[in-house]
Amino acid sequence: MTAKRKAPISDSARLPAGLVQYAPLGLLIAAALALLVVSSVRPQLGEGVRTRSTDLLAPALSAVGQPIGALSNLLTTLSNLTELRAENERLRTENDRLRAYQTAVIQLEAENKGLRDLLKMPLVTEQREVVGRVIVDAGGPFSRNIIVLAGNRDGVRTGLPALAAGGLVGRVVSAGQNSSRVLLISDLNARVPVLIERTRQRAMLSGDGGATLRLSDLPTDAQIKAGDRLVTSGAGGIYPPGLPVGVARADENGRVVVEPIADLTRLEMVQILDPGTPADLLTPESSQPLPPALRGGAGGR
Repeated sequence: MTAKRKAPISDSARLPAGLVQYAPLGLLIAAALALLVVSSVRPQLGEGVRTRSTDLLAPALSAVGQPIGALSNLLTTLSNLTELRAENERLRTENDRLRAYQTAVIQLEAENKGLRDLLKMPLVTEQREVVGRVIVDAGGPFSRNIIVLAGNRDGVRTGLPALAAGGLVGRVVSAGQNSSRVLLISDLNARVPVLIERTRQRAMLSGDGGATLRLSDLPTDAQIKAGDRLVTSGAGGIYPPGLPVGVARADENGRVVVEPIADLTRLEMVQILDPGTPADLLTPESSQPLPPALRGGAGGR
C-alpha cells in the first residue's frame, strides 16, 4: 500500500504565530513609507493619494466626531445651566429684597399722603382731634361703613364727625374701647344738612351707595351751579357747621349732583373731631326748624 503524500506546508504556516498577527501593521508601515517616498519624488501624485484617502476616511471621521461633539456640547450646556441656576437664585434673592423695599416705600408714601391730606383741614384751636387708621371697609352692596383703629380710650365717642383730605367722610355710629365704626356720607341711610356756600341756601345731601351724593330739599328759588361748594349747616346738631362736604357738578343726564371732597373709596386715615357738646354747636341759624328729611329721627343710623 503506497503511502499518501503530505500536502506541502504554505509559507504563512511556516511563519511564527507572532509574526502573523503583526503582518497588517507591517503592511501599513510599508504603505506609509511608500507614500512618503512617492510624495518626495512626485508631490502631485502624493497629494492625490492623500486627497483620495481623506475622501475615503471622511465618513468614518465624521461618524466618530459626532459623539465627541455631542458630548462636548452636553458638557458646555451643563456648565451653562449650573451658572444660570446660580444667577437665577441670586436674582430671585435680590428681587425679593427689592420687593420688600417697594412694599415699605408704598406703605410710607400712602401714610405720608394720608397725613398730608389731613393737614389740608383747618381746625379750630378749641377742637380736639383723633387720627385713626382705617383697618376694614365694612360696607356691603347698599351700606358704606369703615372700621377705624381708634376708640373710647382715644376719646372717640358716638356721633363725632370724621374727615379726610379736608372733607367730611361721615360720623361715628358706634365706638368700642379700641375701634370705632364710621357711617360714610355715601351710605343710603346717611343724611347731611348743608349750605350752598355761595348763596347760603339750605339743602340736604343723601347717599345712594355710589360715588356721588344726591341733593334734595332745595328752595324753589335755589341757585346752584357746577363748582359751588357745600358745607355742613349744623342743623339738628348732627354735624358741626362749616365742614366742607362736596362740590356740585352736573352728571351725564344734566342733573346736579355733589361729588365728595374726600375720596370715600380710598380712605386710609381719618380725622375724628370733638368740637364739643351738641348744645355748644347750635347757633341761631342752626336752631331753626329741621328740614322734612331730618324729622322723625332721620339723619343716619
